[in-house]
Amino acid sequence: ESEFFEGRELEILALGRSIGTGEKEITAEVIEVKNFDELKERQKEVKGKIVFFSRPHDMGTVNTFQGYGDAVNQRSQGAIEAAKFGAVGVLIRSVTTKHDNVPHTGSMNNYVDSLPEIPAASLGFLDADFLSDALKKDSILKLKMKLNCKTLPDILSYNVIADYKGTEKSDEIIVVAGHFDSWDAGCGAHDDGGGCIQAFEVLDLFKRLSIKPKRTIRCIFYINEENGVKGGIEYGNYADTTREKHIAAIESDRGVFTPVGFAVTSDSLTLIKLQNWLPILEYAGIEWIKAGGSGVDISQIKNTQALIGFVPDDQRYFDLHHSANDVFEEVHPREMELGAAAIAVMAFLLSEEL
Repeated sequence: ESEFFEGRELEILALGRSIGTGEKEITAEVIEVKNFDELKERQKEVKGKIVFFSRPHDMGTVNTFQGYGDAVNQRSQGAIEAAKFGAVGVLIRSVTTKHDNVPHTGSMNNYVDSLPEIPAASLGFLDADFLSDALKKDSILKLKMKLNCKTLPDILSYNVIADYKGTEKSDEIIVVAGHFDSWDAGCGAHDDGGGCIQAFEVLDLFKRLSIKPKRTIRCIFYINEENGVKGGIEYGNYADTTREKHIAAIESDRGVFTPVGFAVTSDSLTLIKLQNWLPILEYAGIEWIKAGGSGVDISQIKNTQALIGFVPDDQRYFDLHHSANDVFEEVHPREMELGAAAIAVMAFLLSEEL
């Protein structure tokens, strides 16, 4: 409702765990803020309004995961923070590097019992620009917001696991993994269908090339990474109690673009040992191995010597992430295959040399 923009529709997408608006849409004025500090400063203006968090992904960062990390708290925590001051809904600017109008979703943190539950959705980047400009011209415009999302009860789901048995130490495990749940806006090609295929391709390459690793190579497709990590937690519990010994794990969950490096969680001596393998890994395009985060799912496995995240080029990942843009047409077969080769080489070296 606006003197200037009556009837203009905006592209939105519900955030994971958001409640719906019910049978009737919410109609309310909008207050735009950049961050939680500004929200707190203007808390007296919030009651009864839709809070619009308009802070963009910082395009000044070279590492797009850093830019994502700097902006994503408005998605994960925005509805909870806004509810503290009486907001009736939340919109966020999609956390994306692409200036299109495709909204990007992702999980919110769980609602808290002490606060009202309010609906939350993301806006396409261009519509976020439009809304910001519109509020400058008409600060009392009203939005009608309607979401039909809901959270259904959990059902029994499964990790998918395949082993390529080791010839000498079959009870010692090298995990290669991705997760095969995804947001339904696209088909999850980069997040994380392609990562699963790369993990499975490790086993296929070993079989086709008659490679016989000393240790067992275990491919895992984890379930429920996106909104609960229950597959990772359950496998971590299994790894804690089994007689098997988990030596190392590799996760591909950053898209299947051109290989760049491996991020490693380990002690310093193990890291140095892995870095000594760079002359071999360079054949698959790996430029560096350094300390860093591995992957959400494999991080649940304790007492390994190394947890390793496959790191491809990240410049296009957040163009696609959690959106309708994440389709298989965006996967370049050669890039994906190079990544699979890099992971296979690393898995073999872990089996034979660690």
